[in-house]
Amino acid sequence: MSNDLTLRQQSGHFATAIRALVVLGVSAGLLGAHHMAGNVTNVSTEEVVVRRAQLLDGAGPEAATRMRWDKGHSFRRVSLSAWGRYAALDSAERLTILKINRVDQRHAGRQPLMVPDSIENELSYSPFPNRIEELAVVPRFILVSRRLQAFGAYERGTLVRWGPTSTGKAATPTEAGLYFTNWKSRKTISTDDPTWILEWYVNFISEKGVAFHQYELPGRPVSHGCVRLLAEDAEWLYRWSDAWSLDRRRRVVERGTPVLVTGEYDYRAPAPWLRLAVDPEADRMSGEETQAALLPHLEAIVKRPDHQVASRSTAAVRRAA
Repeated sequence: MSNDLTLRQQSGHFATAIRALVVLGVSAGLLGAHHMAGNVTNVSTEEVVVRRAQLLDGAGPEAATRMRWDKGHSFRRVSLSAWGRYAALDSAERLTILKINRVDQRHAGRQPLMVPDSIENELSYSPFPNRIEELAVVPRFILVSRRLQAFGAYERGTLVRWGPTSTGKAATPTEAGLYFTNWKSRKTISTDDPTWILEWYVNFISEKGVAFHQYELPGRPVSHGCVRLLAEDAEWLYRWSDAWSLDRRRRVVERGTPVLVTGEYDYRAPAPWLRLAVDPEADRMSGEETQAALLPHLEAIVKRPDHQVASRSTAAVRRAA
């Protein structure tokens, strides 16, 4: 009998516990529903603006990963010869180091490098926002920052690749503004100097022969107006970007990939990425900076063009490397 009583008592306690859990679960569900409803119906204008800015700046899981400054983003400056770990890096890791320092392999050993304590995916070192919601309807878009000497490639608002650049030197700067990729050439010879062989050439200012292409990257802007790229990035951009479409009357039927060149490089100050050891945000383009550069051109980026006559000088390459 005592056994039966004990079993009944245990069963009663178990049932009571179950009922308590059910009540707590329902209460939590109602509380959560109320909280969600509050978020939907009581969002202030200020909150909408803040959330929009957060989206532009890549807020969310991707941004949380990107902005977590752990050992992968703790930098020190060291020469390549003194950095014993370099020999153990694989090709992707070496490419990441080159990108961080805006140099090619030839110039990597000529100056101290900014190196992280551990190496993560190269996209985590991008100077640009991971996501730009305003570009969600744009299939492809290229952002070039002269200030940060870098480009970012976006597909429907999501960053898919970035890389270092060398834009125009002070005497021959790369002109800021909105352009579109036009014609391409696997290999082009400069009309300024026939010894300049420009590989993976993607023109975006046809009347001036200004283009993306592979050429030396010394860690500063030194070109004659073009946007120099690493060989790996130049080939990728050549295959990824769209050329324009012309009709028989040489009118532009469809423009190529939009290219926005923005920012001002300070030729007298140390390069932004050389300050990473003391400021891990030194070479970042904030959401506010991105938005200020993008919004004046957003309508033109999204809108299909009226017919326009293509420049007759597209066969010339006026600008050198």
